Amino acid sequence: MTLEELNKYISEIKKKHDIAVNEVRALYAKSQELYKVGDIMTNGIFIVRIVKIGWNLDFKGNPYPIYRGDSLTKKGTVSKTAPTAIIYGNEGTKLIKESA
Repeated sequence: MTLEELNKYISEIKKKHDIAVNEVRALYAKSQELYKVGDIMTNGIFIVRIVKIGWNLDFKGNPYPIYRGDSLTKKGTVSKTAPTAIIYGNEGTKLIKESA
């Protein structure tokens, strides 16, 4: 085995490791989801009808869910000034209406 082959092999192992770690982080973030697509939720600033749920890492490297969707007014119509909104995590959020 040459040094080049060794470095290539180690690089492949690191890539597989990174992929596995991201899969576990995504599973954890998914397990933390309190809401589902179609629900209407708020964080006190935005009211969002959830269209898509993803995940990201906080500053400490901990995964958390991200809720993306239509930004609603208090009357329940889509906001004209900011039609989309994102709510990061579950802290300070509450369910307004569950999807049918």
